[in-house]
Amino acid sequence: MRYYDKRGNPITLEQWSVLLNDPDYQRVAIDQGSGRQVSTVWLGLDHRHGRGGSPLIFETMVFPMSPNGDVGVGEIDADRYSTLEEALAGHAEMAKDHAYVLDKIVRKLEESDKSVKVWTIQTEAAYEELKAEGTLYGDWSRVDKDFKKAYYWLCHQMENRGMRLRGRPPIWAWQTKPDLRHNAHLEKGEKGVRLELEVPSVELLASNYSAWHCVLNDHYLTSTDAETDKAFSDDGYTRDEIELSWQKVFDLDYCVSADYGSAVQLTMPALELHYVKKAQAFRGR
Repeated sequence: MRYYDKRGNPITLEQWSVLLNDPDYQRVAIDQGSGRQVSTVWLGLDHRHGRGGSPLIFETMVFPMSPNGDVGVGEIDADRYSTLEEALAGHAEMAKDHAYVLDKIVRKLEESDKSVKVWTIQTEAAYEELKAEGTLYGDWSRVDKDFKKAYYWLCHQMENRGMRLRGRPPIWAWQTKPDLRHNAHLEKGEKGVRLELEVPSVELLASNYSAWHCVLNDHYLTSTDAETDKAFSDDGYTRDEIELSWQKVFDLDYCVSADYGSAVQLTMPALELHYVKKAQAFRGR
């Protein structure tokens, strides 16, 4: 076979021709920045040309862009892939390497002096490690096995925004001061500490606390009754549609309007000792 749909299923030449003329179907992702455009599309035609191996049916290309937004000729970089998942991952890497390199540098320079007051709950042992080492990183052993898939997705979102986790899970923080009278912070009797922090804004990714549970439970993030009905119907949503809906967790205004509440959680690649402004010891209730 020479022709395949976006899920890698063989199709006829006639089916391929119809899909090829549908720009919405053909497009996979597009990003622009730093004078470059990164475009990933479905090709459908196997560009391995029968030489063995999985068919190559997706392509990412990087083009120069003029100051007025026109796309220039001659690709700067390119790669091809066999699956939609590989294409999305490859596109993200190309975008990081080409479209956002300068943007991230400028953003860090502009915002390096802007800090946000947040709070985090840590065990006493973790706080002692922070004081001894100067930096505290996330620990996968403390992540529930049922939630690791959601954490991996969140880590990918942070990496795409220029936050380097280096294979570790993030550190969690809160926009509002945690009430130590509540019993959900630590195990009963466990020694802990509530830390008040001032963290550079570029090191924080904010998301809606309630909407995040859609990601944790691998559900489509719905905002209407119709979407909810479809999410739990036999047809439901595709994997791509589900994961695309999760991007809404970062749109705080949208989440409030969709009745997910206003509670905001934040994640950061690491906790630095110099972020700490106050520490309050407590025991889990």
